[in-house]
Amino acid sequence: MSAPDTNVKKQEKRHKGPLAGMLAVVIFAGVLLIALGAYIVYQGNEPRDAEEADIPAPVVDELSDTDGG
Repeated sequence: MSAPDTNVKKQEKRHKGPLAGMLAVVIFAGVLLIALGAYIVYQGNEPRDAEEADIPAPVVDELSDTDGG
């Protein structure tokens, strides 16, 4: 069953506030998503030190051995 008396102009006025709020939430979520992406890209995936890398200790010693022997 549909409403017997619908005044579209009146309904537009009544729904402006909630629709504006929903739009604001969508925009806010988009800003947060962009900020998260920028944070992830900024952090990168490069290790800062050799200890943080997944290279075993003997391999690190061999790589740092520069006397050729």
